Amino acid sequence: MMTYAWNVLPMMAGMVLFWLAIVALVVWLVKDNRPRAGIASAQAVDIIDQRYARGEIDEDQWVRIRTGLDKRQ
Repeated sequence: MMTYAWNVLPMMAGMVLFWLAIVALVVWLVKDNRPRAGIASAQAVDIIDQRYARGEIDEDQWVRIRTGLDKRQ
């Protein structure tokens, strides 16, 4: 009876490690694929600055949009 228990323990440990690896992989994939707000906001600020420099928007619009973007960060 004791030999059976010692034969099953490595298999049980292997299954636990297998499922822990699956859960860790899923968490890593979900965490890694989330959009990063800082990067997106920096790109948005660059776009707004370029539009202002080209004269597509006036200063009031630039200030309003820039303030809204700063609040999101």
